[in-house]
Amino acid sequence: MKTLGLKSLENQKTTDGERRRSRFHVRIEAFSAAAIFFFVIAGCPIPASAGCPSQAQVEKMLERLTQNKVEVIAVQGSALPGICEVAFRQRSRVQMAYTDADGRHFFFGNLIEEETGRNLTDESLAAINRLTAQEMEELSALTAFSIGSDSAQALYYVTDPQCPYCKKGEDDLKNMAEQGKVHVRFLLLPLESHRGAKEQCISVVCDKKGLEDFEKGYRSENQCEDGRNLVGSTVDFLKKKGISATPTYIFSDGRVHIGLLRSADLERWLKSEGKADNKP
Repeated sequence: MKTLGLKSLENQKTTDGERRRSRFHVRIEAFSAAAIFFFVIAGCPIPASAGCPSQAQVEKMLERLTQNKVEVIAVQGSALPGICEVAFRQRSRVQMAYTDADGRHFFFGNLIEEETGRNLTDESLAAINRLTAQEMEELSALTAFSIGSDSAQALYYVTDPQCPYCKKGEDDLKNMAEQGKVHVRFLLLPLESHRGAKEQCISVVCDKKGLEDFEKGYRSENQCEDGRNLVGSTVDFLKKKGISATPTYIFSDGRVHIGLLRSADLERWLKSEGKADNKP
């Protein structure tokens, strides 16, 4: 096993420790979002959750570290011997952290399996964020437009008209749809930071435009009620599920992956649908 960029944070009661936690609070969200710590492993068995600290203990420690209210969803063994994975929700977003058996040291980032390249952190988050069958039915009604054969494997793609990474994902999806590999249903999530994105999305729905016009930045003055309702309902639904970033992939079995997937990785995720462990 080899580790890259591991940073351990120890809970201390001294004044120096308080200052460290304060500095950590400023950096934690950037570290988690950018996933700049990577831990490379090779075929380590996943231990049982026994030996991990309690959810209450971990929640208390995370709140001291982040200086924010958090909700710990699960604490269980990870692929690293002696290390437990912690799924927690902060500001509606589910994140992953790792801790030791005592709950005194924490680190944040992605666990990568060296042999296969699998992102084990993403897989754990996908399982935790999985949508129910009822939620998948609700999602179907929020589709703005689609590409590919109806008989192909279904996939929901959350996108924004001004998102550069979304366009890279859309290029891959178009190629896969043309090959009959996938039927893509697009969900529109205009980001608040993108000026005019909401109006673009609404006019695309109102004027019944598809992916081609959407990618060209189509926008009209048509802000019809149906369009406003669809885009608004989509945003509300996704935010309730902790999805506030694009691109995001939602697979037909309810698994969620936030962030760009290129063709090879996406095909692994698609092929894993229906498998008992859902491992890409």
